[in-house]
Amino acid sequence: MQQYTNYRVGLSKAFYYLFGEGGQALGNSLAIPNWFWEGDAVYQETLVSDQAGAGFLISSTATVPSGRAARDYSWMKLRNGSLRDYVPDHYPLGFMMVAYGRERYGDEF
Repeated sequence: MQQYTNYRVGLSKAFYYLFGEGGQALGNSLAIPNWFWEGDAVYQETLVSDQAGAGFLISSTATVPSGRAARDYSWMKLRNGSLRDYVPDHYPLGFMMVAYGRERYGDEF
């Protein structure tokens, strides 16, 4: 809910006034990649929750390849997943990328 309220700007705002909430959803999908959308949600849940959020669960980030393994995969394979190799989907990838962006560039990321 908070994401939809905060993302009602620019193109998404115009789509909202023209087509309603479905239009805003389309505008958001065009403007914001789903890995960021999900990563931001998981990061915020982890940050403000009294309990351990999904970002603290080892099982949620254990499938993300690191180091040498990550270099063997293309960005498209890491981002979209694979039926041939076991790589994570956009949830853990998004969380790790948003967490890195917040750590490196601050809360305005």
